[in-house]
Amino acid sequence: GFAIDTNFWKNSNIFPKQHRDYILFVGNDQNRDIKLLLDIAKQKSDLKFLFLTNLKFDEKKLPDNINLIRGSWKDNDISDNDLKEMYKKALITIIPLKDSFQPSGQSVCLQSMCVGTPVLISKTKGFWDTNLFKDQENIYFADNSISDWSQKIDKILVYDPEVQKVIRNSQKIVLSELDIQNYFKKIKLLTD
Repeated sequence: GFAIDTNFWKNSNIFPKQHRDYILFVGNDQNRDIKLLLDIAKQKSDLKFLFLTNLKFDEKKLPDNINLIRGSWKDNDISDNDLKEMYKKALITIIPLKDSFQPSGQSVCLQSMCVGTPVLISKTKGFWDTNLFKDQENIYFADNSISDWSQKIDKILVYDPEVQKVIRNSQKIVLSELDIQNYFKKIKLLTD
């Protein structure tokens, strides 16, 4: 099980699209697919990307549309408040993953959803909760082809009523199912 402090991450007013500026990538674990990530940014050269990561790649070869911030939220290089602002200003949070049984990307996914930024993530064998999370209902899944990522990004960037509904649903699911206070209450009931 996995939970976050929704009181902190909650963003009561959904940031309008015109206040959002870039596509966000956050993460340092080895299951992140760096090659795919860079391919997506190259393919979408008209869009700005913000990467917050310590993962290794050749910085000299980065396309101009990528703003790289070296750091890790877990190591406290970046404060929760800074990270929350990054999510709020993002059009989409993308989580490209190598296909493995290892669950990956939960905290980034849930923080982004709670703030009201849609999440596009690789559909992997290790995705942590296929009962709660449904494609185009409260999350977006992509297979690991560059064309699928490209099409899904275009679809989400429209921010039409369908996308707004997915954003609201994703906030709801995190608040109702994955809020840390509720989570501890449930665990307490199981252990009492």
